[in-house]
Amino acid sequence: MSAKLMEFLKEKEQQLVEYMKSSEVQKYFRPKHIHDAVTSYIYRSAKRLRPGVLIMSCGCLGGEERIAIPAAAAVELFHTWTLVHDDIIDNDSLRRGKPTVHRLMESAGKRDLNLEGSLAEDYGRDIAILAGDIQHAWSVTFLIETTTKMGVDPYITLEIIKYMESYAIGNLIYGETFDVQMGMTDSKDTEKFSQDDVIDMLWGKTGVLYGFSALAGGMIGKGHLILMTHRLQH
Repeated sequence: MSAKLMEFLKEKEQQLVEYMKSSEVQKYFRPKHIHDAVTSYIYRSAKRLRPGVLIMSCGCLGGEERIAIPAAAAVELFHTWTLVHDDIIDNDSLRRGKPTVHRLMESAGKRDLNLEGSLAEDYGRDIAILAGDIQHAWSVTFLIETTTKMGVDPYITLEIIKYMESYAIGNLIYGETFDVQMGMTDSKDTEKFSQDDVIDMLWGKTGVLYGFSALAGGMIGKGHLILMTHRLQH
């Protein structure tokens, strides 16, 4: 990545984290294990590429970048819940250099509830699943704030939510399911999946959310430009 892009992403990461930390919705994240599980990934340093794409798309189509911050936070949270669930599926132990949510909560179960062995593992997995559910819902809340806090046309916000909760999630789960199927296929049966299948899987797991980010940012930017033009004319 270019130094200019990295500087841009770093600046937006700070804005995103500040915005997410200021969310009053967090008062509903309880008990403490749920709060810790929900917030663990989002406050770790990351590239924030998807939010960056959304913000840049908004700016390219005439919108002020600041109005895209809630939607950028939404796409980051949406991405985060998929990571939490994917880490469970892949049985990963590390994410961004620190324990994955299910491992973090497994340790919390041992420390705070005196759980041992498989019970601690089950607890960690269960809390991680619930944390991902909350992150998904929180992402929708942030999209709503695109209208309630930034004044974006409610119709545009509803269309973005509809697109995220249908096309985006459908294709993302499709890609994840395909990945699970490939991972469980015996090595001698790998010919069942073609190169096109692998590309299709990667588009679902990764590409579709980048596409959604660009579309959502463009819709916000274009809608904001139309709104500002209308106000100037009247």
